[in-house]
Amino acid sequence: MASINDGLRKIASATPLDPFCCPTCGVQQGPVVISPPTSGTTSQEINCRRCGSDLKLVISLRETNEQLRRRCLAFLSQRRLLHATRIAKQCCEISSSESNAQLLATCYLLSGDFAKAGIEASRMRKLPE
Repeated sequence: MASINDGLRKIASATPLDPFCCPTCGVQQGPVVISPPTSGTTSQEINCRRCGSDLKLVISLRETNEQLRRRCLAFLSQRRLLHATRIAKQCCEISSSESNAQLLATCYLLSGDFAKAGIEASRMRKLPE
């Protein structure tokens, strides 16, 4: 029989940062290319390869989401279910991805809240691809 930690490892490995689309033009982004600062600027720019829109906020949100997911998984492995559920909800507020819904459903299942787990599972089936 698989342990809970085996299941958590499976969830953790299921969703590294997925590809994403530029919110301005919709083109799918490949590996992020960080251009060196131009003269007169002090920070690096992360731009869409098609339209040139600044993607720093999008990248920042994705990184924050990934950090929160890892914290949630750490709390789950420690059986700190209330903390894990709170953080999983924060992940869902950042991104309504299937992986975040799966994480929240897992928190609800381990907490014994089967009704909310079912709601999250049905939401996963309705997410656009």
